Amino acid sequence: MRKILAFILSIFIIVFVVYIIYSDYTQVEVQSISEEDGFYVLIEDIKLVEESDYMYIDDEIHFSYEFLKEFVDEDLFYDEEESVVVITNQQSVGRFSLEMSLGTMNGKEIQLITPLRNINQNVYVPYNLVKEIYRNELDFNWNNKSLIVDYKGYEYIEGELKEDSQVHLSPHKRSAKIGSTLESGERVVVFAEESSWFRIRTKEGLVGYVHEDNLLIEYGKNRFRIKMEDDQDSTSNISELINLTWDYTYGPMRNIESVQDLPGVNVVAPTWFDVTDTEGTIYDKGSREYSRLYSEKGYQIWPAVTNSFDPELTSELLKSSNTREKLIDDLLNIYQYYQADGINIDFENIYYEDRDNLTQFVRELYPIFSSNGLTVSMDVTPRSTSPNWSMVYDRERLQQSLDYVFLMAYDQHWSASPIAGSVAEYWWVEESVSRLLEQVPADKLVLGMPFYSRVWDVNNDGVSSQAVTMNTALEFIDKNNIETVWDERSQQFYGELKVGDTTRKIWLEDENSLYYKVSLVHKYNLAGMATWRKGFEIPSVWRTLDGYLN
Repeated sequence: MRKILAFILSIFIIVFVVYIIYSDYTQVEVQSISEEDGFYVLIEDIKLVEESDYMYIDDEIHFSYEFLKEFVDEDLFYDEEESVVVITNQQSVGRFSLEMSLGTMNGKEIQLITPLRNINQNVYVPYNLVKEIYRNELDFNWNNKSLIVDYKGYEYIEGELKEDSQVHLSPHKRSAKIGSTLESGERVVVFAEESSWFRIRTKEGLVGYVHEDNLLIEYGKNRFRIKMEDDQDSTSNISELINLTWDYTYGPMRNIESVQDLPGVNVVAPTWFDVTDTEGTIYDKGSREYSRLYSEKGYQIWPAVTNSFDPELTSELLKSSNTREKLIDDLLNIYQYYQADGINIDFENIYYEDRDNLTQFVRELYPIFSSNGLTVSMDVTPRSTSPNWSMVYDRERLQQSLDYVFLMAYDQHWSASPIAGSVAEYWWVEESVSRLLEQVPADKLVLGMPFYSRVWDVNNDGVSSQAVTMNTALEFIDKNNIETVWDERSQQFYGELKVGDTTRKIWLEDENSLYYKVSLVHKYNLAGMATWRKGFEIPSVWRTLDGYLN
């Protein structure tokens, strides 16, 4: 019986091996290109499919919006409601309405050789516009048989044929031979190695396989497409570590008494502007005299603009391409009127569904402000699972269109927190920095720190708190003879007081706690620090922080 079972098992193994070998030899590579394909379009070694990837319209190649978004520019934006395609990069923002011969670049009207088209509900962008817009990203090579598109910024590895060779459809000796015989010494672009075969592309665009014995190649496996170094320039003209403070403005500035020397600070961010409705109306609280005086003292002015922290307003505002454009133009005019050096975008409490529109707004704003010499920064919260307050920030994509990202590392325990705790414990701040560095480069990240504490009341009815300034916190401790102790975990002084059935608690933000937070700037080589907010500090804190930072 055992012999019979062994025999059956042997037969099964032989049949299985033969099947694998046969399947391997007859495998078909659908993206390989034969000489009989006629004229074709490729991106690297991938043959594009007519209609879904491109189309001939009026004898000119047009690339589909879907192809461009997948293979060329993931940030390409189409406003279906307004029939507008928006193309952004670090230097420019282009807006192109379908079927129109006029478009705009950075707000300036331009004449199109060929308009964008809508064919059967598919959007197509003409070759001449693609070539111009993506001249720094794409390389176009025409020949009699094909249009070959390669990516700039990559080094493609070439190989040289050792002898006359035939290109195969698949990486197997029994696979079909395609095209004419390649001559010894001919150079080809090499994309991959598969089972002792190289996937190559000829200068005419023929794609297939040649055996490794027939090809001399300089680099080894997985070295076929190497990204070259890309230096990103920042528009910021600050060469030292950033030391910014936000200057909260309740209403239109009637006087400039708040202008004062702030030792160590190099950027002041007054909270001057709020977007107040879905049309993009801007509530303006600014003062040219304030800007003039601080500029004369050597400070840069980066006024903050908010979305009024209204999710409904923001949703309507950002979903329209035309409204975004109008808001950006209006903001630029206002910032130039006040002779600002930069903008600080403070958009908070936004529906998660508007995440992409928020990113698009920043991508459209950046080239306009940057080309006018203004530094662009944005405030973000620590990473968390809150959709409206954290997950809405696509931090990795946002930072690509920002000079600086400000981490608001405070309100760990906020006003309505169900438990009493510190505004910003050291371990929590460090964890927030570390997690954000997974998405934002250190040289763009600025650590925001609080100048306030919270006094907590804890009793059987629950928990409540009140935010207090640095001076008020010290007065509270002194008035109530509270004995504070140093808490190693939070790197703060902690104190409590029993009043009847209520326990009053405070985790103190002072020069001691701020020392440890500033140390994170040096530990992680961050771009600098920021403080919320001017007016909450004790006078000595400016020089103390300057000493910690520099």
